[in-house]
Amino acid sequence: MGIGKPSQHLNEKGLSYRGRKYTPALVHTILTRETYVGRHYYNTKDSRTNTKRPREEWIEVEVPAIIPEKTFDKFQAILKSRNPKMTPARSHSSPVLLSGLGRCGNPGCDGTMMPMNGKGGQYLYCSCSNVRRKKDRTCGNNNIPMQQVDNAVVEVLKQRLLDPARLEKLLAQLLERSAGADAKRKRDIVTLRNERTAADTAIQRLFESIEAGLVDSKDKDLKKRLAGHQSRRAALDEEINLLERQCGSKGDRIDRDTLAAFAAGLKKKLTDPDNPALRKNYVQAFVSEVVMTKEQLTVRGPVASLVQAVSTPGADTAPGRTSMVNWRARQDSNLQLQA
Repeated sequence: MGIGKPSQHLNEKGLSYRGRKYTPALVHTILTRETYVGRHYYNTKDSRTNTKRPREEWIEVEVPAIIPEKTFDKFQAILKSRNPKMTPARSHSSPVLLSGLGRCGNPGCDGTMMPMNGKGGQYLYCSCSNVRRKKDRTCGNNNIPMQQVDNAVVEVLKQRLLDPARLEKLLAQLLERSAGADAKRKRDIVTLRNERTAADTAIQRLFESIEAGLVDSKDKDLKKRLAGHQSRRAALDEEINLLERQCGSKGDRIDRDTLAAFAAGLKKKLTDPDNPALRKNYVQAFVSEVVMTKEQLTVRGPVASLVQAVSTPGADTAPGRTSMVNWRARQDSNLQLQA
């Protein structure tokens, strides 16, 4: 029966999960959730990157069990043995350029765009997950050739985002070299250093509390609090270093020449035919969402990734994914596609 049929059966019965329709992915999550055997976990995801944390960083909370452990373990073994893919799918290992980024742009649709193939794999296209997985055709059959989408996104990055003049506009505040701008940066550095001192103090107090026996080193909230302070301290260090660089000598500052070199280097890597995996890394670094319809493609991405990349030595190195404000200003990042 698999896990597709149960989701279809539940939806046909008019049942929902917290107001949402059942999907195979949701059914799988429910069937593998350890909460039902008495173990619930917090701190399973990094709130900044939305990526799953290592299991050793999870915080376990004991809850009432409603399923015997032996029954759960037996079912997990069966589920695993019938899994056609012994390892879970991961967007970063997929050869698809826009893996995990596509969204259906048809009115009222909240589906993602998933890779599909036809004619024995000869024809690759992106299709709305609501149509493919939920059999919900209310948004229409939004199928778009994958190569057409890939080419359009790379072209948007090359011609729109990596245009030196556009980079200057997006990073104008970073490039401002007036005395007033430097004075503001210096004030901001003082504020950030104070915040960093506070983060250091909080970390030190946690360790002192453990040494004094005031806090149990196995306290379930301790690891979460410590990780939060350490993450904040690392972010503050990055901000302080960037501001200090922009207040420093002329040779250290990020300027128009830096942006031009960054744009040229990244354009070359985006069009490197010998390394498609590297091209995907760069696209995934600078693009957070691609909204697709048959008529229009809208590309969005975080300005924070640009700042991080441009301010890093060897500035054409792809930064990690972040989720902050978009470099897509208004509608000028759209690229029209032929239906």
